[in-house]
Amino acid sequence: MQLLLIIISYILIFVDAISLISPIPGAVLLMAVGLSLLICTSTVAASCIRFTRDKYFRLNKVMSWLENRFGERMGSILRQTRPLREL
Repeated sequence: MQLLLIIISYILIFVDAISLISPIPGAVLLMAVGLSLLICTSTVAASCIRFTRDKYFRLNKVMSWLENRFGERMGSILRQTRPLREL
């Protein structure tokens, strides 16, 4: 079951990457759902996302915006990957 969720999250992130360059709306929602699934299912992925957010300020800014926009449940999942220096 966990492997299935990881595969689904990667598919959502891939579709999001395609929809970012096309005029299809909803790219931000796909990114948030895909990353939330990936964070919940894999601690390695969560630590990689945390490292990437720490390294790239613009990505961290977008992820912080997503945390605030997507309610308590999904926002709390995304908050788990905040860079350690920001906590």
